[in-house]
Amino acid sequence: MSGRVLSGAAHLLRCATERRNLESGPDRHGKLLTLSQYEWNQGRQVNSPDRQPVETFGLWLIGLMWVLPFLNPRHQLPIPSFYGELFAFVLGMLALMTLFRKEVWANFQLPGITLLPFGLIILILLQTALGMVVFPQMALIGMQYLLWACLLMVLGQRLRVTLGWERLAITLAWFLVASGVINVAMAMLQYAGIRSVWLFPKLSAQNFGNLGQPNHFADYMALAIGSLGYLFAKRRLSGFLAALTATAFLTMLALSGSRSSWLYLVAFLLLAWARPEPLADGENRQLMLACLLLLPSFALLQAALHWLLPLLGSLPHLLADERFFQQVSGTSVRLRLWQNALQMFATHPWLGIGYGQFQWHSFLLAGSHGAGEFSRPAEHAHNLPLQLLAELGMPAGLLLIGCLWRWIRAAAVQAVTLEIWWLRALLTVLGIHSLLEYPLWYSFFLGIAAILLGAGDTRMLRADFSRLGRPALAAVLVLGLYSAASVTQSYSTLASWVDRARSHQIQDNELPRFRRDMSQLMRGSMLTPYVELIYALALTPSRELLNEKLLLSANALRFKPVSDLAYRHAELLALKGDQKAALLQLKLAENAYPEDFRKHFRRLQELGLINAGRTDGSPKHP
Repeated sequence: MSGRVLSGAAHLLRCATERRNLESGPDRHGKLLTLSQYEWNQGRQVNSPDRQPVETFGLWLIGLMWVLPFLNPRHQLPIPSFYGELFAFVLGMLALMTLFRKEVWANFQLPGITLLPFGLIILILLQTALGMVVFPQMALIGMQYLLWACLLMVLGQRLRVTLGWERLAITLAWFLVASGVINVAMAMLQYAGIRSVWLFPKLSAQNFGNLGQPNHFADYMALAIGSLGYLFAKRRLSGFLAALTATAFLTMLALSGSRSSWLYLVAFLLLAWARPEPLADGENRQLMLACLLLLPSFALLQAALHWLLPLLGSLPHLLADERFFQQVSGTSVRLRLWQNALQMFATHPWLGIGYGQFQWHSFLLAGSHGAGEFSRPAEHAHNLPLQLLAELGMPAGLLLIGCLWRWIRAAAVQAVTLEIWWLRALLTVLGIHSLLEYPLWYSFFLGIAAILLGAGDTRMLRADFSRLGRPALAAVLVLGLYSAASVTQSYSTLASWVDRARSHQIQDNELPRFRRDMSQLMRGSMLTPYVELIYALALTPSRELLNEKLLLSANALRFKPVSDLAYRHAELLALKGDQKAALLQLKLAENAYPEDFRKHFRRLQELGLINAGRTDGSPKHP
């Protein structure tokens, strides 16, 4: 009898042990993890990825979203990044169709990081209700971007759960590396002076590929380098091929002239070194070796380029080390922008100066730092936390800190696999760039950050969207795609006039069509502020319809206080006879754009805004 009891007890013990083994798995440090933690760390799922064709298709669309916008060669005024951002937005919207599956909403979980874009949307709505938003069309576009980013965070988490970390990271890393190779080829063709509709012309000594902006190009090449290091550590690339590709990427990084390049490479090394037991196995040693070689290789490449480029002729170039030593001793433009942002926050701490108003307040503060200091108005503080504090106030700053702290604390307890290193490396690049510029104001960088933040979030918020989730998503997608199509049509019309309007080259016989096009855009487009800007730039200062011209000029100046508009508004005020306001406006224009004073000197003198005895055209006040 006792033997049968002992036998039954042993059987129950074995069953319980097997159940525990099914519900948990050991990490490489011997700790027991729950089933969800084990799958999160190791990138495995009960469902085979081959049985998830919808999610796989969504992942490929996200990969294209990480590639195609960065190959776009079309950059034209008034929004040079328009088509690249359009590609990213549309591809992201199409990828969101992955979330239509019923099982997504049956047990819906929202990544905690989505509280950040949701909270910012609420703050913008509050400012709009209080009359603090001057241009509601721009606020609407901003809220669309934030909602889009929020849904991409949900999609990133969904792809990680269904496909696993490893497949997600490897697929997207390959997309970044492939795009990096294409960008290298395009940059080489630009250096060779080849002209093509597929290539954006090289306009400066710094290299920027088809992105049209050196620091954006450096950021993207750093993302490709981080992905290359990950694939090398996973043994998906041979050492020779990885070294050859890394050399090409580092060369482009050097030619970008971006000083942030050094920060990106140092961050990769520190993140690799911070991993537990960084030399414990083959994968870790591969990663550590790759990161250790990046910095000396980068330095040697720049030394070689200093010797090689002069031998190739008069190719314009400016390397990252040159910019570092040229500008490190001068007054930093960014420090002045940060000072402006802090001044705006100090005067409007609770809800900020209003969404989209940084450039106008920057114009008002121009010249406040003394003669010879940087004065040109900037549309952004070049620092994400300071920008949010300036425009949206203390609640936005607290929201940013709280959400990121929550995300980081949750991520810190996870076992650091290669996939987690890749996640942290890419987010660190975007984070460094966001502290020095504003990449997340562009949909192509915002989309990358949203997918990574959503995939990396381990603290979920449960919400019951089983009945409303799919209809709400359908409405968002339909409205989003319709909005993209409408804005594209409006932008095409606007861009066809902008250059001629700025240079006053619109012929008399074209004026009726110009006015008709602008009137249509004014009535039904989210680009209305840009229409007012083009109208204001095209008008000629005269007493005809003077009040209407002043109103239009004032609105456009509040939106984009560009040089010609700033001086022309002073002329219009003088024509009205408001000498005091005209002199004040002239002072603001001179402070912001002293280099353009000579161009307007004669006209200002005729209007009595300049002393009659002045003939030198120097920017001085009467």
